[in-house]
Amino acid sequence: MPIQELNSSIGQGKIQSLIQTYQYYLQMIRDVTGLNEAVDGSKPDSNALVGLQKIAANASNVATRHIKDASLYLTVRICENISLRVADCLNHPLTENSLKESISTFNVETLKEISTLNLHDFGIYLEVEPDEEEKAQLEQNIQVSLQGGGIDLEDAIDIRQIKNLKLANELLKLKRKRKQEQAQQQQLANIQAQAQANSESAEKENIS
Repeated sequence: MPIQELNSSIGQGKIQSLIQTYQYYLQMIRDVTGLNEAVDGSKPDSNALVGLQKIAANASNVATRHIKDASLYLTVRICENISLRVADCLNHPLTENSLKESISTFNVETLKEISTLNLHDFGIYLEVEPDEEEKAQLEQNIQVSLQGGGIDLEDAIDIRQIKNLKLANELLKLKRKRKQEQAQQQQLANIQAQAQANSESAEKENIS
């Protein structure tokens, strides 16, 4: 036989020692970085409660929040710098000619309006997509509004299609406000129609 397994415990002992060393250093990485089992992609414990998993995930998010904030800040700053560089390119003949050759003269004329705009006029901002809890809260608000007659089914469909949570909540409030105004106008019209019908009925009784 070209390969034969040795019947000894030396190999198994070394493997166990290697596994223990691996687990030790993995736990050290988790302690330093703040990443725990709830968010590092490993299989969660089936015996752990849902609340404990959420607490562990929140603790890890707090530990890594500065990394996420830095990434968002860098992304926004890059977008702002790109806008400034495009406006700056139009002020120099060489770069303007390069743009004309790259994106055509018509598009360059369109971009010339950028040179007269301020940075805040671009409205550059970055919003993170809502998580499952925020989506569930929005869906709960939609269901309450539907049951109370604050919005229609078509309004709920439009609100669910908005990915930005702030815009979705603002649209929900706007739809509810318009629904209330329409209900008040309809009620006022009904009162006026009833008053007019009563007046006409009274006139007919007087004539008779």
